[in-house]
Amino acid sequence: MKDKIKKIYSEELNYPALSEQDDFYDVGGHSLIMTKIRKRFISELNLNVPIDSLFRYLTVESLYNHIK
Repeated sequence: MKDKIKKIYSEELNYPALSEQDDFYDVGGHSLIMTKIRKRFISELNLNVPIDSLFRYLTVESLYNHIK
């Protein structure tokens, strides 16, 4: 699951070198991208993460640890 989350973040941020510890904002993230990420989580992973959680847990690693 963590790899799938990372892949979605990486693709939406257009940042292939994304690590699990990279901060969403530090690699160019903004609210519109986060909305796209959330939609993909729902459609591709059947994972309905509240938008406020996505803005609270700003790395792949922290989000994964929150939802697992």
